[in-house]
Formats: sequence, structure tokens, C-alpha cells
Amino acid sequence: MNKIFKIFFLLISFLLIFNNKLLYATDTCEINTSPVLNPKLIFDKNSSDTLRNLSQEYLNVYKKQSFDKKFYYKIKSYINLNKHSYSSLSALLMLVSMCFLENDEAKYSEYGRKIIDFIISKYPETVQGKISLILLAQTQSEEGNDNEAFKILHDNYEIILSAEKDPYYNSYLYELNFENNDPISAEYIFLLGNIYFHLNKDENAIIEFNKIIDYFPNSTLSTASKRVIKAINALSKSL
Repeated sequence: MNKIFKIFFLLISFLLIFNNKLLYATDTCEINTSPVLNPKLIFDKNSSDTLRNLSQEYLNVYKKQSFDKKFYYKIKSYINLNKHSYSSLSALLMLVSMCFLENDEAKYSEYGRKIIDFIISKYPETVQGKISLILLAQTQSEEGNDNEAFKILHDNYEIILSAEKDPYYNSYLYELNFENNDPISAEYIFLLGNIYFHLNKDENAIIEFNKIIDYFPNSTLSTASKRVIKAINALSKSL
């Protein structure tokens, strides 16, 4: 009887382990990081309006800070129906955002980086392609590759900042509900300041943060810059 109990116990244990592995294996959904889009994209007002509604829905996902598979399939379906539109690239950037939420598995950040590379390589002249350069530099910095991040920003300075002059720029802001966000140029300077700080170049970092305070006094990044400068000065005094 004792032997039968041991066999039964081993069988139950095996089933539990197997089920856990199966659940783990299917927990992360596969993401198409290089969708087939038209080589030449156009502006489509209907596509833009539809994505605007989808981005409003994404706000609820963002609040949870966790990848939402159901919402991913909505984005995927949207892209498949709008392969002709610039808005499909904006949808991909929304997906990138969801891949880097706080509670996501590491696998999703890998997908996010691949999507960034896809946009930069296939559509470098678009607003989304230029903004993806900032995202690429940011991911490099977060991974501790600040020298590489600095090189990306330095080598692509004019390209990135030209995004604000692009005729499609305002439509991009509209689609993703970014009308009230800080300008791309402010985000660029703030990221550059952070990279200088990580590289222990405090004086350079303070110069960049002061630029934001001077050029964009009413921005959220201006408030953040003041805090960072205060922290840097306090840290230097304590050393």
C-alpha cells in the first residue's frame, strides 16, 4: 500500500510540473515584429481616427503596466487592415510601449527592440522612424550601454529633431493621444542629459537639463530636470 501511494504521489507531482511548464510556455504570446506593410505609406484620415480610439483604450492597459494579449491582437488586426497607412507605424510604436511596461516578462522587451529595429530599417524617413531612434538610444541606456546610446543620439541629432517639422507629425500626436506630451526635442535633450549623468559627466548633464528649463519652462520634463539638477548638486556636495 505504501508503494502504491508513492507511485501515486510521483504521478501527481509529474502532472503538476508538466502543467506548470505548459502554462509557462504559453504565457508569452508570439509577436510579429516585422509585419508586411506597403513600401510607400500614405496618410489615411479614417485609419488615423480609428487608431486614435484604439490609443484611448490603451490608456487602461498602460495603467495596469502589464502586457495585454487581447489588446495586442487588436493592434495586430488593425495593422493588417491598414498596411497602406502611416498609422500602422504609430500602432507599432504603441505595441513597443506595451512591450516595455513595468510588469512585463523579459521576452516582451526583446520583441519591442526588434520592432524598433524594423521601423528604423524599413521606414527611416518617417516620423515614427525618427522617434524610434530615441527609443533605441533609450533601450541601450537602460541596458547599461550608455556610450552606444550617446552615439545614436549624437550621430542622428538632425534626423531626430527634424521629426517635429514633418507634415505628418501632428497626425502622429493625434493618433497616440500625445498632443499634451512634451516635444520630441525636449525628450531628446532630457535623455541626453541622463546619459551624460550615467557617464559621470555631471557638468554636461546639468547643461542639457538647463536647456530644457530654459527652452521648455512649462513642460513636465522641466520640472523633472530641476529635480535631477538638485540631486546632482546634493550628491557632489556629499562627496
